[in-house]
Amino acid sequence: MTRPSTAIVPGNVVPLFGHAKAEAPDLSARGYHVAYRGGGQDWCPGCGRQHWLVGRMYAECAFCSTAVPLNLTGGEQ
Repeated sequence: MTRPSTAIVPGNVVPLFGHAKAEAPDLSARGYHVAYRGGGQDWCPGCGRQHWLVGRMYAECAFCSTAVPLNLTGGEQ
């Protein structure tokens, strides 16, 4: 049995293994997504508090342990 090299998304073809040339999905149309943005007031979506333990990939709420991804836009160092 062979594995597929692309995934069909309505209107787009997305490569799964990096060797198929395809059109990427439009991320601007996905709406709001929960992410730790840093530099401002980040409220926990689980408990509503603001104390975070920030790692390399995720930030975790110190009170309820809800983990959210960091919003890495390329401008941070």
